[in-house]
Amino acid sequence: RRVLFRSEGKLEAPDLFFRIGAPPTGKAYSRLLSQSALPQVVLEDWGETREPGLYPSIMVEGDIESWLSTDAAWLGANTDRIWTESLISFDEKVEARIDEHLKKIESFTEWHFHRHFEKQIGRSSNLFLGNSMPIRDFNSVFPKTAKRMRIFCNRGLSGIDGLIASAAGVAFGTRRETHAILGDLSTIHDLSSLSLISELREKINLTLWVINNGGGEIFRMVPTAHSGAPQEWFTTPQSIDLSGIAKGFRLSYSRVHSLSTLETLVPETFSEEGIRLIEVLIDSTDNTRARKTFR
Repeated sequence: RRVLFRSEGKLEAPDLFFRIGAPPTGKAYSRLLSQSALPQVVLEDWGETREPGLYPSIMVEGDIESWLSTDAAWLGANTDRIWTESLISFDEKVEARIDEHLKKIESFTEWHFHRHFEKQIGRSSNLFLGNSMPIRDFNSVFPKTAKRMRIFCNRGLSGIDGLIASAAGVAFGTRRETHAILGDLSTIHDLSSLSLISELREKINLTLWVINNGGGEIFRMVPTAHSGAPQEWFTTPQSIDLSGIAKGFRLSYSRVHSLSTLETLVPETFSEEGIRLIEVLIDSTDNTRARKTFR
């Protein structure tokens, strides 16, 4: 989706949109559909077909996993190598631009964290993305990786409630190393779940990465930022002592405030069962500038 977002107007339009599974939630794909008269073929599991944008579509129901694993489904497929190579080339240029952009910002921002976080986690881990900015920043700058991570999140309509409980459920249900990236307000909204997970310390492997940017960072990005009202009405700044909270619930606690402190947390740190709360301290001013000045 990052390539779609950055490539509008720079690549030739495709001949057909072919969607497998649920519709993307980002605006870029919806804009591409609404601005073109191209058909869309949608393959979804039985009883799951949907097209919320009401775009003209051919809807096909079936068992997606079985269909994709059938070689016959791909026999005779004709790939336009020129278009594909153009897309890959553009993606590589965007990756390079992101790295150059972040080099110009000396302080530690959420984009720096998401760009380098992948090195710290094990292969085949679960990654649970919190609502609001964590899932947006992941989508914007998380690098290409060979690690076969499984990505989880709550639906956007759920807001920021219950994210710790959901992440704990993922860790308990899959019995895999699980990392959850949450905002500070999201964490505060679900403090009662820390009592739940503290009782599971010897049964699950869960790391809570809490992005402490001093409040609701998303409200520095959306239209409310230009409303003229005092910004704190929307960002609701907080001054919670996360180290004290972790101690109260008998959770392991550490703090990240730079790339160097992030890099000290090698993958082996997260290989054993246990609950870890890692506070990621962010400069909110440069944080906003990193997002708004990238072109």
